[in-house]
Amino acid sequence: MSADVIDVIIPAFNPDKDFEKLLSMLSCQHTAINKIIIINTVDEAFDRDYFEERYDRLCQNLEFHYIEKSEFNHGLTRNLGASFSKADFIVFMTQDAIPADKYLIDELTRPFENKDVYMTYARQLPKKNCKYLERYTRAYNYPGKSVLKSKEDIETMGIKALFCSDVCAAYRRDKFYELGEFIKTDFNEDTFFAYNVLMADKKIYYAANARVFHSHNYTYIQQFKRNFLVGKSQKSQEKMFENIKSEDEGKKMVKSACSHIIRHKRYYMLPDLVLNSGFKYLGYKSGKIYGNICNKK
Repeated sequence: MSADVIDVIIPAFNPDKDFEKLLSMLSCQHTAINKIIIINTVDEAFDRDYFEERYDRLCQNLEFHYIEKSEFNHGLTRNLGASFSKADFIVFMTQDAIPADKYLIDELTRPFENKDVYMTYARQLPKKNCKYLERYTRAYNYPGKSVLKSKEDIETMGIKALFCSDVCAAYRRDKFYELGEFIKTDFNEDTFFAYNVLMADKKIYYAANARVFHSHNYTYIQQFKRNFLVGKSQKSQEKMFENIKSEDEGKKMVKSACSHIIRHKRYYMLPDLVLNSGFKYLGYKSGKIYGNICNKK
């Protein structure tokens, strides 16, 4: 893979110290990155010169582009970033995903030696300040074993077969365009594209050895809002999910987390699990109802 050109694309908005750590780690990757394309959403107080000077000292191969808040979209903003690349492979990352070591790009692109693999995604490890339940969620969704997923796995894995995260994911750039890029969406652009990959009889690779530190300590309200967007976006692509239910996977995860808590005798965490799961479910169902109303307009 050493002869292939690789670009990294990062949408950003008011980035903090995690962004500096991210850029520092990208600058010392074993496999060289051609350029890092930053699509920054600006606000009224934004100072472009200060912003570029601040981050240029961490990385010499940065390319800056700017959009207004009103222009940001989970799918279209990433498409904009991809339009500035001529690389063989494009890696999408978020501003708060920190590579665990210098082999992230190696491990993320190695699976492309299989010509049928169109996209790969990294394992997400909890950050130091990550709460207990979120740590378990990370371990559940991002286990230590790599997985090659195909269309046939939808029957046994359900929504998990489509699971992929643009927190850190790599794509064959030519196939990214061949399959239509990301759609305009407030959420789930990676899942929708994963569906297109599998429907084209191609494969998705979960690269467990490609690791980034990434986690959030969401409040119950934040969980509601996040899952509202999940439900709303899934409803907008209803045909994709008519035979694939996210609720089934959600139930499995809650049962698994409950067993984990009981096994480790952390009974005091059960109310938190119930409330956290309840707000997720209510947000998801509300989003689907809202999406259904929007679809009828």
